[in-house]
Amino acid sequence: MSDAELKKLQDKRAKIPTERHQQRKAELSRRYEVEVTPDLVEKDDDQIIINS
Repeated sequence: MSDAELKKLQDKRAKIPTERHQQRKAELSRRYEVEVTPDLVEKDDDQIIINS
């Protein structure tokens, strides 16, 4: 997802579940600079990952 597409999605108020999923995946991908996996999502949810 491009930066412009992510920004547009972030600015959108009413999102369908698929759009929320796409936004979360893009944000995690940018935050950790790795491929997003279910394990990464779970660790991020539990705030286990410390981004240094």
